[in-house]
Amino acid sequence: MDSEGAPTKKPRQYGIDAFRLLSALPVIAAHGGRFHMSTHMVVGVLSKWSVPYFFLVLGYFLARQSGEKRTSRALERIFLMFLMASLLLLPLDLYQLGPYKTATYLAQHFLFNGSYYHLWYLDSLLIGLLVIRISDGLGDARVLPVVAIIALVASIWIGSYSSPGAATIGRHLMATPFLWFGMLLSARTPSMRQSVALVLAGTAILCAEAWVQYIQLHREIWHCPILFGTLPFAVGVFGIAVNLPYSRALETIGRLGGRYTGCMYVTHMYWIVLVAWAAQTLGMDQLDTYRNWVVPLVFLLTLGALRVVDRFVPSAIDALLGDKTAIRALARSIVALPKSALQLARARA
Repeated sequence: MDSEGAPTKKPRQYGIDAFRLLSALPVIAAHGGRFHMSTHMVVGVLSKWSVPYFFLVLGYFLARQSGEKRTSRALERIFLMFLMASLLLLPLDLYQLGPYKTATYLAQHFLFNGSYYHLWYLDSLLIGLLVIRISDGLGDARVLPVVAIIALVASIWIGSYSSPGAATIGRHLMATPFLWFGMLLSARTPSMRQSVALVLAGTAILCAEAWVQYIQLHREIWHCPILFGTLPFAVGVFGIAVNLPYSRALETIGRLGGRYTGCMYVTHMYWIVLVAWAAQTLGMDQLDTYRNWVVPLVFLLTLGALRVVDRFVPSAIDALLGDKTAIRALARSIVALPKSALQLARARA
């Protein structure tokens, strides 16, 4: 996100990006958290807002653009990000599954999940952007709301209340309604009081749904990609982010969120695997110390590593975020590496 603008817009901008950074914590908790049962349930209830919030933010800024092709740049960047993320995570697949199982997984799941299961959110986002593009092309303002509401209900029902095997379909329908709600929020954002009320209402609904899932359907809330309480909770968090008063600390966190959140969503899996391996090697993987600190540790390691990369190879961060120019520059640099190494070796000889 661009950090320039009138002073009155700074709180909104930095607050939104600051919460983007914070949204990486629930994602890491979902993938790498090791909690006791009671904590597990609490974290499960409070972690459902992160990916929907990501969609809301894109829809919010997309609404500020006009024309049938307003989604063109976003579609291109998300598609390239999907390809770059899949390429980056391919070695992790090979390490965990081996060549044969990796090839089988890619053949069966690449179109839905890329090279690693958590990349489904980029695929879902591409679907949502395509829906908006088609709706804009039709020129009928009634199309997108109808499709978005149908997609929302279908996403919740198929993803969380239907057969567990259909959850992937529910996930892929998720982006469309939240992109649309983000566009609505661009015209009218709830006040801080309304936003807090939405978060509390969403929490109550999610708690009730967690009980239904566990007692009636014998499923853990972790396995539910989206629930009915997710919408008010995510919208409430967005409203809080928008209404936060400006401060230097908020600006600092916002700048980090605007630059690194997309990359953190992709790369944190490496650190989860590395930290888990280290804990197991040291015999700490069953200790409460590991359980309590694995999520913030992975968060800090992921953010720190990205900052180091950005310091020395900023084009790598831009490339992972789907910047076409950066991808070309990075590709040229990689291709030139053998030639540069050979020239250096000859010079030293």
